[in-house]
Amino acid sequence: MNEVLKAITERRSIRKYLPDAVPAPLLESVLAAGRAAPSGMNAQGWHFLVFEGAALAALRKVAGDELGYGAPAFIVVSYSADPRSFNPGSDCANAIMCMMLAAHSLGLGSCWINNLTRRREDPEIDTFLRGAGLPLGQTVHGSLALGYPAEAPAAKPQAKNSVTFAKLP
Repeated sequence: MNEVLKAITERRSIRKYLPDAVPAPLLESVLAAGRAAPSGMNAQGWHFLVFEGAALAALRKVAGDELGYGAPAFIVVSYSADPRSFNPGSDCANAIMCMMLAAHSLGLGSCWINNLTRRREDPEIDTFLRGAGLPLGQTVHGSLALGYPAEAPAAKPQAKNSVTFAKLP
């Protein structure tokens, strides 16, 4: 099987992580994959706010200790209201998926986290994220827990009948 298809089919959402920090070169490779994602009209309106160490501990004090399942790195993915992009949330989703596949290919685990997305209008969360570096005009779309996996979950059943080939009437 080709390496891309292998990464797609073998990648799993990881919810248990080893405490080891993600080395900077691997983290940079994951972020580069996010920046390489396709975006509508090539708007690239996303922004990646990376938390590690003390900054991540502070985020967990505000958002809850369970945030990111204990992963040693956490990436908040946001978007701007760029008029060229009619669906910036989809652009962010592409970036997150590219980062998840890159992480898997580098021996890292990841999990898409929506906690901050649901709470993005909470004044305490917003103030904290802005103070940590989230630019004005950016809206949180999702986050990514990232680290070395402490588990190897089995594949879950895939939805059946999720594809229909169109037929002419």
